[in-house]
Amino acid sequence: MHGIRIIDVDHTVRYINSAFEKLSGLKKNEFIGNKCWELFPGSFCHTPDCSLKKIAGGEKALQVEGDRVRPDGTRVTCLVSISPLYSPDGRFVGIMESFRDSTRRNELQGQLDEFEDRYRALVELSGEVGESILMLQDIGGREGIITFASEQFFRMTGYTRQELSSKPLTSLLSPRERQASISRHRRKMKGESLPGLYEVGIIRKDGLQVPCELTSAVTQYKGQPANVIYLRDITERKNLQKALADEKDKFQSLFEEAPAAIWEMDYSRVKECIDSLGSQGITGLKQYFDSNPCHALDCLRLGRIIGVNKEAVSLWEAESRQDLCSGILDLLSKRPTGLARELENIVAFARGDTEVTYDMADPTFKGNWKYLHVKYYLLPGHEDTWSRVLASFTDITRQKQAEERLKAYQGCLEE
Repeated sequence: MHGIRIIDVDHTVRYINSAFEKLSGLKKNEFIGNKCWELFPGSFCHTPDCSLKKIAGGEKALQVEGDRVRPDGTRVTCLVSISPLYSPDGRFVGIMESFRDSTRRNELQGQLDEFEDRYRALVELSGEVGESILMLQDIGGREGIITFASEQFFRMTGYTRQELSSKPLTSLLSPRERQASISRHRRKMKGESLPGLYEVGIIRKDGLQVPCELTSAVTQYKGQPANVIYLRDITERKNLQKALADEKDKFQSLFEEAPAAIWEMDYSRVKECIDSLGSQGITGLKQYFDSNPCHALDCLRLGRIIGVNKEAVSLWEAESRQDLCSGILDLLSKRPTGLARELENIVAFARGDTEVTYDMADPTFKGNWKYLHVKYYLLPGHEDTWSRVLASFTDITRQKQAEERLKAYQGCLEE
């Protein structure tokens, strides 16, 4: 398998084998009798590092690596082992060179170095984004042993590498999670496909529990199957979710217990309708809706009431929240001024207003008329979508009735 070349003391090639012919691209009759530097030369030719010179100077054996040039100009990287040759009477007569083509080996080494660089970058990047990488293997009858862990895992848990050496990951889980974790590990190692993400609690060295999200995949590590675990600390996410839930509870409580009747609405499809009209070159929305009442009603029907509070149900004398949510547009359609007011809200939002205020008279589900002070709010952060609109309604019927009685009384006094 190795290319053999024999050179005498005056650098003349005396022998090559068939493997050397294949390696060099030359035939025996082209080589033998020529000087070694004339065919298949290397970078050491005609330098103090010439292998023949070194061996003649007393070196017992050499091994060098470098590029050799074939007759067609291509280069091949060779690892060459050089040994001295002696005559029966002990006289130094030349050297034997054993060539191995190391081009492929160097390519593979380069690829290996590249993979290692990528792997190192991946592990370091995972640490930067707060993600730990673990490899779990089954060793000596013990399951899920940590055979590799990135530095982020030790920062997260407070343990040292030595403290976790040869320990199963389940030793860091709460007792109630261990059996389920072992079951998932076994199924994964058998090649079963499982859902991607799980949540587990990792117990730190100080006893605190860290909520984590993990996903895994089976690969080979040091020639053995390994369950690769990607583990992310989701403490901050959990805190944000709790804070968001608390804020939602507060909003819901304020919404429900507010003394004014409140609707929460989604006008996102109404916004899409307005944008569509704008793309058609329609700019005067009020004039357009006045001229096309059917289109106006179709546009309003795209609005959706998400919720109403109990004060709204009481104010409109509805049987239930569902009746109020589904019937309010029908209620408005019975009174043209009500539809006109709704359209004015839409036009105001379209021109950039985020708040609309007015007084109006409106019938309840039982036919009783009430005077209302109305405010429509386009909530901050939803100006581009109109997906969150709040409307508050304050019953000012008594105030209006008092004003009318006062006007009548003043008229009587004037008379």
